[in-house]
Amino acid sequence: MAAQGQCRLCLQERELRSSHLIPKSMYRLLRNDGFSNPNPFIHGAERSLQTSKQAQQHLLCSDCEQRFSKRGEAWVMSHCWRSVGEFRIQQILFKSNPIIANDTLKIYAGSAIPKLDMDKLVYFGASVFWRAAVCEWSLSSERINIQLGGYREELRRYLLDEAMFPRNVVLHIGVSALSGTLDACLFPKSSRTKTGIHRHRFIIPGMYFTMLAGSKISDNERFLCAAQSSGRHISIWHQSDREFLAGSMKKIFAR
Repeated sequence: MAAQGQCRLCLQERELRSSHLIPKSMYRLLRNDGFSNPNPFIHGAERSLQTSKQAQQHLLCSDCEQRFSKRGEAWVMSHCWRSVGEFRIQQILFKSNPIIANDTLKIYAGSAIPKLDMDKLVYFGASVFWRAAVCEWSLSSERINIQLGGYREELRRYLLDEAMFPRNVVLHIGVSALSGTLDACLFPKSSRTKTGIHRHRFIIPGMYFTMLAGSKISDNERFLCAAQSSGRHISIWHQSDREFLAGSMKKIFAR
């Protein structure tokens, strides 16, 4: 269904499509028709939902919807975890040499791995965080809306190719090291680091996206940035897997 209004990306008066916070294709991916309840688990800030409902609203015109799909969504959704044995981005990294490696962390220079499209990964991550910031989204009793301050407008202009990626924003992209079932997602949520930096995060099957915003971002955090570091870095970090699994189980059993 469509509605008339101002597209929140291009700011033109257009016919608006029903836009999703997380790609519509991900909901289909998360369904498991082998269970009596095939609906996906969606993890919110406080609890988990098993639902067929989707977070959507009239937000973008058709042209901007297509921009998001072509510039990031289609590639990311075809490379994230899709089933046991079908996890293309993990397979690409496992066949590549990390620039830093220890028992808990592997960091790769994404710009040096031809099969990785870092532009599409960064664009996708930025588009989801921007969508979560530009308005409030709802799914049952969950309310999703992160605060990006002036960086929200900087991200909008980046997404329209009118500006570079914001200087005081870093985007970290992590890939799961697990090989089993990763069919769950986490809606964008926010917190603050000990140094007062705003930290935002969302998860799709097998992939972790974290955005930090603020003038006090450390050099180490900038080094890991997939958008602006010299190597366009991407990582496999076992701690992210442990945190996600522990948090998911806690929310599921708290329902």
